[in-house]
Amino acid sequence: MDGRGVGGLASIGPEQPQGALGGGLSIANLIRDAAAYAHDAFMVCQADPLDFPGPYIIYVNPAFERLTGWKLHEVLGKNPRMFQGPKTDRAALRRLREAMDAGRSCVVELVNYRRDRSEFELELSVFPLHDSCGKLTHFLSVQRDITLEKRALASIAASEERYRSLVQTIPHGIKECDVHGRVTFANDALLRMLGMERSELLAAGAAELVVDPAHRLVFPADLRDRSAPNPASVQAEMRAKDGRLIDVQIDRTYKRDAEGVITGCVSVITDISARKKAEAALVEYQQRLESLVAQRTAELERSFERVRLTDRLASIGTLAAGLGHDISNLLFPMRCRVDRLTAMKLPDDCAEDLAGLRTALDLMWNLTQGLRLFALDPEDRAALNDRTDLAVWAHEVGPLLMKSVKGGTRLSIELPEGLPPARIAPHQLSQAVLNLVVNAGEAVGPKGRVRLWAETHGRDRIRVAVTDDGVGMTPEVRRQAMDPFFTTKPRSLSTGLGLSIVHRIASLAGGEVEIESAPGAGTTVSLLVRRADAAGPAATAASGGRRPLACIDLADRRIAAYTTELLRSAGFRTVASAREPTAEAVLLVIRAGPGDDVSANAFLDGRTDRRVLAVGRPDGAWNAPEAKIVDDSGGLEGLRTAVQEAARSLGVTPP
Repeated sequence: MDGRGVGGLASIGPEQPQGALGGGLSIANLIRDAAAYAHDAFMVCQADPLDFPGPYIIYVNPAFERLTGWKLHEVLGKNPRMFQGPKTDRAALRRLREAMDAGRSCVVELVNYRRDRSEFELELSVFPLHDSCGKLTHFLSVQRDITLEKRALASIAASEERYRSLVQTIPHGIKECDVHGRVTFANDALLRMLGMERSELLAAGAAELVVDPAHRLVFPADLRDRSAPNPASVQAEMRAKDGRLIDVQIDRTYKRDAEGVITGCVSVITDISARKKAEAALVEYQQRLESLVAQRTAELERSFERVRLTDRLASIGTLAAGLGHDISNLLFPMRCRVDRLTAMKLPDDCAEDLAGLRTALDLMWNLTQGLRLFALDPEDRAALNDRTDLAVWAHEVGPLLMKSVKGGTRLSIELPEGLPPARIAPHQLSQAVLNLVVNAGEAVGPKGRVRLWAETHGRDRIRVAVTDDGVGMTPEVRRQAMDPFFTTKPRSLSTGLGLSIVHRIASLAGGEVEIESAPGAGTTVSLLVRRADAAGPAATAASGGRRPLACIDLADRRIAAYTTELLRSAGFRTVASAREPTAEAVLLVIRAGPGDDVSANAFLDGRTDRRVLAVGRPDGAWNAPEAKIVDDSGGLEGLRTAVQEAARSLGVTPP
């Protein structure tokens, strides 16, 4: 043992006679044997020198060998610094050295290293040992491995932190109370919900937070009753600090101890104010929808009456067309004879009567022509397929139009070169424009001006318009202007069929009529028809094919069903859930959501014979300018109007 072996332990404690313990045992041997059976690691070092290369190790017990992997003979005569490493706490080492210099005991926690250089944490307790004269001779260090204990504490701390983070970040309020109704815990979400400080909430009774006493928590009379079920979930109102009432759902669970005795309650509180408002809004929306359905039903009933009236007018028109033809044959020779008499030299009183006769004949002539136009057959397939070269047409009908206005009224025809052909029969365009010019001439008087002009409109339509500088129309007159037999002129001067005939002709050609007018600002009446070089569903209908196809891709089944009925009423066939529409489709109805602009652009793809209706409010990323946006936030009236406009622009007529 090179003089520093286990024999050094003989100085631990007072000297005793060799046989004082019996059996030849000494105190030193007894202590050594006891240390061999200890679970904690023991190490004894000489007290001098403490500086390097000391202190020298003179003893370690078997527990030390098991803990560090070093054997006794490998560490004898060496110093404890051999067990230290990069993670050994230098501050703890300084405290330990200060205590040893002062001859005091000390306890520190350190990271030491085993023989294989693996780390372990230990609690190191160092005690000074003195000889019988009181001189400090050795230090005893007791080392307890606390690695697993540290890991367990760290795991517990991490679990507590996860629990605390979960409870504090969950969007629902969490509250704990004891069986006396005292609040013992509340998370941050509940504090924010009620607008309270934690101290205020903990000072309040749990029952006081719920407004209705019937919804407050009541513990069972026997807290030891293991069969007592958890309280049922309730929807209640809680009062915030500022007096607001908050709609909440409360889910409660009893807390029990190890013996099953109820010790309190945990409540999860969810703010359902937004859901309650949404439910109320839904009820209001349903009521409004029912009101709209009732209103639309009434409108359908009125429409049915108008259809019956239209059928009667069609029958009358058919009869009038035949009568008009016969009357026209009689009127022609009468007008010729009146013209001849007008050229003759007659007495002055005869000239006045002749002028009155001529006025009556002109009125009868206009009436018969109007009745014939109003009786046009809506199923005239040939007319639907005809086209008109506007330049040739203007050259042919120009002289007739010039003669249709009163003397003194200036009529100008302004048609730019290069206009594409229009998809309308020449005789239909002539009849429509003649009515517009005659109406405009009567509105401006003998000194007024009437202008016939045309331009391309959008990608697939042509606008043929008549503008006058006359008295204009009031909004009420403008709304009724195209009703059959409506007129603001004396019956002796007008039949009331002019604009209704124009509207009828536009509908037959798959177009529409627009009126822009205001009192004192003149009037512009536009006939919007399709370009003949833009194929559309009108050609399909004219060839006897099936009705045009509309594809519906709406997740809201209520809106999808309503849209389906609108489209079928407008004259479309429909197919649902068509994210990739067939090539036959001419109309796509989709939701104006993220990514739907890609579907809209892919469906249009430069086609002039297709339309897209996007229902809703698109976000900022929407990039489909050719799609028609239909905002449904205020109801479904806008959708109804958009479907009608799409049907008109595509030349689709109701069945």
